[in-house]
Amino acid sequence: MRSFVMMSFLAAVAFLTSGPRSGAQQPKGLQKWEYATLNYIEDTTGSFAAWINPKVRFTAKSKARHHESLTKINKDLGGKEEVGIFDVCILLTRIGQDGWELVTHTKTIERETQTFTWTFKRPAVAERQAK
Repeated sequence: MRSFVMMSFLAAVAFLTSGPRSGAQQPKGLQKWEYATLNYIEDTTGSFAAWINPKVRFTAKSKARHHESLTKINKDLGGKEEVGIFDVCILLTRIGQDGWELVTHTKTIERETQTFTWTFKRPAVAERQAK
């Protein structure tokens, strides 16, 4: 079951972070966005967290079933605080300070596995739009 959840997660991340399909171009005058995800998976074997956007990918694993993987992501983003699932607002605030706006949040529970996904967007800057 864990491998199915992990494969689904990785497929979703690959889709969200890949570039435009088949040379598709956006109509002129529309706002261009870039997207990112923060993912957290916790089960009886430990936890896994990932922050993925078009420029950066941070991942962390922990055999503990608590905050260690989220704390590592927070520290990778420049934070000093420990972060757990009950005080994830510390990490979300840090992400927001870099211009990311929360778009969606999902939580799924299947047997003893909890999966949390936060999706963010921010306006693409001119240098990234030129690509």
